[in-house]
Amino acid sequence: RQSGKTWLLLQVAAAIKQRGDFEVVITTLQTAKNAETAAEVLDVLVTNLRNYLQRDFPMITSWTELRTLFTAPYFERPVILILDEFDALAPTFINAFVNEFRSIYTERLNEAGRISAEKSYLLHGLALIGVRNVLGIENVSGSPFNIQRSLRIPNLTADEVTAMFQWYAQESGQAIEPAVIERIFYETQGQPGLIGWLGELLTETYNHHGDTI
Repeated sequence: RQSGKTWLLLQVAAAIKQRGDFEVVITTLQTAKNAETAAEVLDVLVTNLRNYLQRDFPMITSWTELRTLFTAPYFERPVILILDEFDALAPTFINAFVNEFRSIYTERLNEAGRISAEKSYLLHGLALIGVRNVLGIENVSGSPFNIQRSLRIPNLTADEVTAMFQWYAQESGQAIEPAVIERIFYETQGQPGLIGWLGELLTETYNHHGDTI
């Protein structure tokens, strides 16, 4: 948690949007973490799509209807879908989602003679964001995808942590002793969320006095 996953994906989404040939949707499934039925999970997804794109999508209640969201009536260009906090879902719902996404992928493969924008389903790319590898981890039959790539977000290096605090010192005028930065890195091992939290505590405590940390 708090390792910069969402921030990184926002940067990726912005870069893809600048290309102009894809629609990009980045949304979170965090609010579906306590859902008990498929209809509740799908309601969260559809509501998020409506809010993000300011576009009317049909309410769906079954997994077989999921693919209809990624068709020409609702999208004009191929879609890159980024689902944040995907692993917040119950394992049953994770498996149901990825099986449907796999079916869409297979259908698109069967239409190899068409360009991406002319295929029956416009879901061109998919990124599932969470703290663990969810593609098949709870499924005894293995992953429903035959192509998958898990990307780990590494902790910050000592040089990166030092640079962060140096940037802050330059902007705020507050001096930070090198030994403090070294100790923060030692205690956190570069975990971005912890470093940000400790930095916030230090600056809230000392910066209004103009003191040296």
